[in-house]
Amino acid sequence: MTQSELKEKIEEVRKTLDTAIETKAGFGKILDISQSLDRLIEEYMQMNTQSCMVKQ
Repeated sequence: MTQSELKEKIEEVRKTLDTAIETKAGFGKILDISQSLDRLIEEYMQMNTQSCMVKQ
């Protein structure tokens, strides 16, 4: 997945999380979505760090 695609996926999952919170979805569902978002953000940060290291 490219950084651009990953960014889009992060935004999509963030919107899903916002909707789950607004509709008062169950704690388990909100936690699952939040953890998915965390993993995507972590992956994006790792890609970004690797990209910066390559440029040096």
